Amino acid sequence: ESLKVIEYFDSLVDGRVGVEGMLRGASVLAGVPVGYRAAASRVTLRYGADGARLPDSEDGAASWVSHRLGDGGIVWLERVGARHASDAMILERLAISLLLHTRRLDSTAPVRRAVELLVDGGGSDAELDAALSRLAFPARTPIFAVAVSSTCPIAAARAVPEAIIG
Repeated sequence: ESLKVIEYFDSLVDGRVGVEGMLRGASVLAGVPVGYRAAASRVTLRYGADGARLPDSEDGAASWVSHRLGDGGIVWLERVGARHASDAMILERLAISLLLHTRRLDSTAPVRRAVELLVDGGGSDAELDAALSRLAFPARTPIFAVAVSSTCPIAAARAVPEAIIG
């Protein structure tokens, strides 16, 4: 069953299905309503077991089995009674699929990755050249990185490419 769930969500990701389609698919697969709240949003999306849109819920995932997304969002299944063996796998794969979808649409991600690669310096010559090209820096030219607080006016204005490096 777990492999079927994985294959199902992989096919949704490969097919570039949107958020609503993934939620509808998860609700039909689980046979219960599914909910999702993005990290940076107060909007809660819910879909019933038939794939139809349901009204938003104020408490969201508070009383249901849920799974946190890496970006702070959350997905949940509104199952009454005993959990099914596949519930955790459905939630996990739904969360992964939603993250992949949102990252695919994130236009700043390639710039952020390029900055991270250049700051880290651990990539191959070809990777470093590609990162320089993405940022429109000339190849084989010394570049200096400056770390500033996020409260610095230039950082707050987002006037320069940025990356958070741990």
